Amino acid sequence: MSRLIVGLELRDKLVVVIGGGAVAARKCARFVEAGASIKVISPAPLHDALASLLDSHPIEWVARPYQSGDLAGAWVAVDASGDVSARADIAAEADAERVLLNAASGGRGSLTLCATRCSGDVRVAVDTGGRSPALASMLADALVARVGREWGRAAKILGALRPLLRQSELTQRERAALSRALARELTQRAGGEAEVFERLRVIMDEHGAVTSDDELQAITSQVEPD
Repeated sequence: MSRLIVGLELRDKLVVVIGGGAVAARKCARFVEAGASIKVISPAPLHDALASLLDSHPIEWVARPYQSGDLAGAWVAVDASGDVSARADIAAEADAERVLLNAASGGRGSLTLCATRCSGDVRVAVDTGGRSPALASMLADALVARVGREWGRAAKILGALRPLLRQSELTQRERAALSRALARELTQRAGGEAEVFERLRVIMDEHGAVTSDDELQAITSQVEPD
């Protein structure tokens, strides 16, 4: 089955995690990283890792099993309860409330969390369609090991350049060609701030992108010393 892999902006959005075990703890940790507002629904006792998260982060804990209506207002829900009898009800409520459901305990869900790894501002995500989280994790490790520091630096510089390119008089096709040229240059060779500035100046001029030296200098000042 084909899946659309997307990035979700969940800062301050409600995420409901049903379950209190190790799986729920791992899921909660990822949503904490995303800045979500988290509600955990599970009777005591909680897994030690999850209890530690509750101690260190503003996570709401409802100390009981899942009940109908628990997903109201949520953007994302996770069923990590292991409760087979509640599985269908949780999925049905998620559908009715149009809540993305990660069915970590098995069953029918609409959301799979990819295995992710970070290298600076670059994030690698691997999805196996839920077939093997272990395989996805191994592949994510292998991929991020090949992403050097220059890729994170390139992402930071290209992100800063993007508003300037949008304001230029270049066509969309010309901007795309320029962006590819900049990405190739920034990821193929390292260098200090002065060298990166000169290389960007040459490429921008070759593609007819009008930018001042001051604008480029402000952007390349973000380059960390080699």
